[in-house]
Amino acid sequence: MTEIESDIDWSNISDETCREIQRQGEVFLQDQLQTSIAADQRAMTSASIFIGFAGVILAAGFAHWSQHEVVEVLVSASFGSVFFLLASACGFYAARPVDFYYPGEHPEIWWAVRNAPIAELIGGETENQQSSISKNEAMISANHLWLKRGMILALLAPVAASVSFFLFSLGEVCPA
Repeated sequence: MTEIESDIDWSNISDETCREIQRQGEVFLQDQLQTSIAADQRAMTSASIFIGFAGVILAAGFAHWSQHEVVEVLVSASFGSVFFLLASACGFYAARPVDFYYPGEHPEIWWAVRNAPIAELIGGETENQQSSISKNEAMISANHLWLKRGMILALLAPVAASVSFFLFSLGEVCPA
């Protein structure tokens, strides 16, 4: 039943203790699942907001350019929009479907070993839970890093737009 190798001898642990350890593992996996769903919602919301900002800024830049033909504003809006689009991409990537380990097991995996000592079976299952918890934590951390990168890009969008406007208005980047 166990997916990982362990040096734990479950035969000397009471059934009650094994069941409590298993219950705690189930609770932790359920909490990880809820946390992951909330993180995905946060990532999708952020990505949607960032893509909206990108569109609005680019549209405003084009509207201003069409009336006044000020290239610096169009370039500045483009730089800001690109940063927001990259931030949005990071958010969408953070919320992508991933392998995730859920609480519980298929009952059929217990059928072949149903006559074995229950403490050893439950103990082995808790080892599986710990493996799943560790894999989930790694995935949650990796997705958090992608969302954090997106937030940084979104924070840099106004800076990029301002710097590009300043440089283009000086004529240093694209002389007329």
